[in-house]
Amino acid sequence: MSAEDNKALVGKLYDGFSRGDLEGVMALIADDAVDHALPPGIPPTKDGIRQAIGAWLGAFSDLRITPELLVSEGDLVAVHSRVTGRMTGEMMGLSPTGKSMEITTTEIFRVQDGRLAERWATEDNLGMFTQLGLQPPA
Repeated sequence: MSAEDNKALVGKLYDGFSRGDLEGVMALIADDAVDHALPPGIPPTKDGIRQAIGAWLGAFSDLRITPELLVSEGDLVAVHSRVTGRMTGEMMGLSPTGKSMEITTTEIFRVQDGRLAERWATEDNLGMFTQLGLQPPA
């Protein structure tokens, strides 16, 4: 796949998130995928990825992920994106707050055979939990 094809694949991932399409998102992920950025206790496998994505989609009824920068080289795609949503459902055992959040993430995906095979990420989790009222401001 070309660099543009790889960027388009990641764009489809974010579109699926924004539509709340868990099955569509999972179809883009390789069966033997490894996610190096899942929360503790969630296995880095495709099943763990499904669990994590399901939790995000269940917690934020209006979740939107907007890529602001996509860079592709070889089989890697680096993305800086903006994530927004209002917490209307439970997340990691935490009750919904009804508050909104807006954070940024930086992710790197490895593409193999037209599917997402590997992911690394940094996310502003402290900012998210603070905005949601789940963490007192520093």
